[in-house]
Amino acid sequence: MVFAKEQVALRTPGVLGRMESLLQLSGQEFDKGEISGIHLFCNLPEVRVESLEQDIVAIEEELGYDREERTSSGGEGDTEVSGGTFEPPT
Repeated sequence: MVFAKEQVALRTPGVLGRMESLLQLSGQEFDKGEISGIHLFCNLPEVRVESLEQDIVAIEEELGYDREERTSSGGEGDTEVSGGTFEPPT
């Protein structure tokens, strides 16, 4: 992540300056695209976690779990199976 932020810092002055030719302007637009891509790369893990959390909520709703009950009880009523996995009561 630090390397990515350094790359953004290197490119930022180039996109903030005034361009005097079409060639400079196209270079500036290229740098803007790179900066945008670096920001996307840095935010991707956070976006992915949020997406997975939404998937978990949807699956829990589909299975009929009450999210608050499950997280506050710690799976009370579930039975532990070897290997640390849990099986819902039958």
